[in-house]
Amino acid sequence: MDSVICYSFLEVKLKQQLEKISHMVKRFHKELRDVKPTPECMYSYDKYVK
Repeated sequence: MDSVICYSFLEVKLKQQLEKISHMVKRFHKELRDVKPTPECMYSYDKYVK
């Protein structure tokens, strides 16, 4: 019986951690969408792509 309770507790903690990670990833993704490349960055990118 104790192992079932322990497993259930670990499952709940794991789900909480996954939800927290998911939230952090969504927030980071939103921040990335707001970033605009600078002209220097675009120049560097063009130089390496060609």
